[in-house]
Amino acid sequence: MSYLQQRPSGLYQLVFRFGGRRFKKALKTTQMDVAEAARVRLDESLRLVANGRLPIPDGADIPTFLLSDGKLNGKPTLPATLTLAKLFQGYLEHLPDGMMESNSLYTAKIHMAHFERVLGKAFPIKWLTLDDLQGYVQQRGKEKGRRQGKVSPTTMRKELTTLSAVWNWARTTRRVEGDFPNKGLR
Repeated sequence: MSYLQQRPSGLYQLVFRFGGRRFKKALKTTQMDVAEAARVRLDESLRLVANGRLPIPDGADIPTFLLSDGKLNGKPTLPATLTLAKLFQGYLEHLPDGMMESNSLYTAKIHMAHFERVLGKAFPIKWLTLDDLQGYVQQRGKEKGRRQGKVSPTTMRKELTTLSAVWNWARTTRRVEGDFPNKGLR
C-alpha cells in the first residue's frame, strides 16, 4: 500500500497511492523505526477508509488526514497572537465617538505609546505578568520626565490605569482572560 523513500538529506518520506493519485509526505525524521511506525499507521488509516470506517471530509489534506488518524483536515495553524499594538488599535476602533473627552483620549494615546515603546508593539498581551509591569515601572522610573527629574510615580499610576482600562475592555470582549495582573505592583 505505501512505502518509504529516503531522501539524499537522510530524511524519510512516505509515498502512497490513493484515489488514483500518488502522494508524498515528508516525515521529517532520519530514524528508520519512526518512519516505519508512520508507514504502518498510514496503512491502517487506508484500510479504515477502504472499509468505510474513516470517512474523508471534503477538502481535507489527504496525507495529513491519514497520518493523523483522521484528526486533522489540514496542516495545523497557530491562532493569531493578540499583540499590545493590536489590542490598543482594537480598543481605539471600538471606542464610541464622544465616549472620551479629546484631551483624555490624547493622554491615553500617549500612555499607549509608552507601553508600546517599553514592552514592544509585538508583546503578546495574554502573557502579561506582574513581572512585566514591574519591569515597565522600573524602566519608566529611570526615564526623564517632561520637567526636570524622572517620570513621577503619579504619571506611572495614570499610565497603568490606562492599560488597566484597556485590559478590562479586552476581558469584557473576550480578547483576554483573567484580571489585570497588577496585584502587588510597586
